Amino acid sequence: MWNETFFHVGSPCRELRQHPPCFEFDKINKSDVTTIWPRTVHVLADSGMSLFVDTQRSIPLTDQLYQAAREATACYMDDNMTERVTVYVTEGNLEAETIQATDNLPLNEAFNKEQTRFLIDLIRNQLEADGKGLPRTFKELNYRLKSAKGQKKNLWMDMAAKLSKHFMESFDPSKVARKWYTLEDGYKKVLEHNSTNTNSQTKTRFQFFTEMEELLDGHHDIDFPAVGTVQGVVGRRRKTLSIDCQRDSSAARQTATRPASPTQPIRKRRRTEEDYSTLLEFLRESEAASQRRHEEILAQMKSAQKGFEELMCKFLEKM
Repeated sequence: MWNETFFHVGSPCRELRQHPPCFEFDKINKSDVTTIWPRTVHVLADSGMSLFVDTQRSIPLTDQLYQAAREATACYMDDNMTERVTVYVTEGNLEAETIQATDNLPLNEAFNKEQTRFLIDLIRNQLEADGKGLPRTFKELNYRLKSAKGQKKNLWMDMAAKLSKHFMESFDPSKVARKWYTLEDGYKKVLEHNSTNTNSQTKTRFQFFTEMEELLDGHHDIDFPAVGTVQGVVGRRRKTLSIDCQRDSSAARQTATRPASPTQPIRKRRRTEEDYSTLLEFLRESEAASQRRHEEILAQMKSAQKGFEELMCKFLEKM
């Protein structure tokens, strides 16, 4: 059983050239041997292409490496060649590796319930990995997700790779990102809409509301701006993130002293329900349109690849 730990490096060949004391591909230290290697050693690299043996990148790799004949890309930690150093190209080349690893898998057409819940669990595991507990706001959630991988692009590539490995389907990173943002938007809008409606018949249901609620540990980045008054009582409703909800205090005091108007608040509530229904429908249509565009692009790519293969076959036949 090999002891494997993935790591980040740049180009393996360039890495070896930049460290002549330890990495000389042209120098053959041992004759060719045939061995089943019982262990694989992995290292990490920083942006300057220096290699380290620990995840904190504090202990540099200074050991002499050994190479067998006819293995131009393999090095070993010991002269018996029982501990092989394997170089994984990630970070800048993560996208190419992800595509290569999922080439033979069927394409994921759309997220089902199990896959969506698995994505939420991946996000949760990513947040809990830093030891800071669950976030209290969406702003904190997205900041921590970005900080964990350096860039959101790397995050979605990592999520797509894990989804592909678990479900044996090829997941596109951009599609994974779009699915997550749809979950965020849907949760926010449903939370805001339902906070203004006490009647269960008018409430909007969200399939993954419980999972998203648990992800934020019951906290929400919301406040309660005034939306209506009834004889000295200021009614309030929830507003979601990124909307300025401040109100002029003098205007609020003037509103509180006005006589009650039984019809105006009712009209406002009716318009709000209709607006949110329209918004939720728009979100559904937008997701469907994005899915259609994604499928059209994939179809065009497959068609182009098929045409290229046919052209190459004809070219080879004439040779």
